[in-house]
Amino acid sequence: MSEGVADSYPVTEMQRLMLSKSIQHGCGVYRPQMVFEITDPDFCVDTFRQATNVLFARHAVLRTRFAKVGEDDFMQMVQERAAPIIECTNLLGMSAADQAAVISRYLAQSVADSFDVAADAPLIRFDLFWRAQGMWQLVMTTHHAIEDGWGMVELLAELEQVYRQISAGAVGEAATVAVNGMKEHVALEIQAADNPLARQFWEHRIADVLPMMLPGVQPAHVDGTEVHEFAITGSRLQELKHQAAMSHVPLKILFLAAYSNSLARVLDRRQVVVDVVSNGRSNRLSDPLHAQGLFWSFLPIGVSSMSLTSEMLRELHASVLDAEAHAAFPVRKLLRAQGVTDLTCAAFNYVHFHHDQPQRAALMRYEYGVDRFHHPLQLVVSLSPDTTNVHVALHAVATPVVAQIAAALGRELGAWIAAEPT
Repeated sequence: MSEGVADSYPVTEMQRLMLSKSIQHGCGVYRPQMVFEITDPDFCVDTFRQATNVLFARHAVLRTRFAKVGEDDFMQMVQERAAPIIECTNLLGMSAADQAAVISRYLAQSVADSFDVAADAPLIRFDLFWRAQGMWQLVMTTHHAIEDGWGMVELLAELEQVYRQISAGAVGEAATVAVNGMKEHVALEIQAADNPLARQFWEHRIADVLPMMLPGVQPAHVDGTEVHEFAITGSRLQELKHQAAMSHVPLKILFLAAYSNSLARVLDRRQVVVDVVSNGRSNRLSDPLHAQGLFWSFLPIGVSSMSLTSEMLRELHASVLDAEAHAAFPVRKLLRAQGVTDLTCAAFNYVHFHHDQPQRAALMRYEYGVDRFHHPLQLVVSLSPDTTNVHVALHAVATPVVAQIAAALGRELGAWIAAEPT
């Protein structure tokens, strides 16, 4: 093992996908950003830096870089030490409009300057903008190969907790070391790859699936993503909850069905394929809820043209449950063996944890975030913790072909979302 490397192990198939896509396109793919406002007259940058140092010592994934192996594979290299990247920019004395312009330019440039995954450790950075006395803006940028959304929420909650501990002089309590859950997850995927039943399941699933791609369309560039947004509250949300309950399916399945249905109509296909994000925080991990790393995968779900009847929704739910039972298996490895890079141009992500951080954090108030996949079309459905509102965002690559498809898809989804209760 090379000097300065504390540990090394393979990557998961999902990490391999993200790394190869970001190297291939180099345009912010799989590089999420989260923006926060800090309003605290006692905020101390030095204490914030100490707190991030504690987290870097605690979590191996924050010290991880990726070494390329052969043509299209990587190894995870955990550095013995890695200092957090924290940049501070003084915007005092500038107008609010000028401050916003500076931060906007930074956000665009930050995504354009992709991480060098083989050389950079850490693959996460923090940028603080001092806007007024007691008021800061924090931008956290990371590479998706080292973290998922659930982990980000946990990391930020932990960062604030450690910041408070150090402020109170409890440095010793803050210095505990966490189990490397990502290394455990890698071992579970390797084990799943040897499961003949899981292999048979996915071989059967993908055998008759026709890839659903958009020729010549590349992942989104920095200024090349359009977003169609919808909010669902009140009686319409209650109607959707009622429909899901009467069909004995989760609300997630209803949204996946509506998305698939809209795709089938817009693309004029009898069958569509959607990469559904699946949470892989298995109870076989030592600490699945608080572990840091990338624990999810894309499950390709094929859906034939359907009406949103209870029977059809239950069939889709059964299909998703079957896929999730074998989610640990590296299905993309099967696709690669067949020479298939991707099965679909569309992704679906249903989340409820992204809203949780504002409820828990007093120091860092969440403002907004951007999460870019390589799919030209990505639907994100975010359910608030109290389930009183749903935010729906359709992200689309801003090319003429995709923009036209996204506009039609947005109209289809908008009509369904705004439909009168039946």
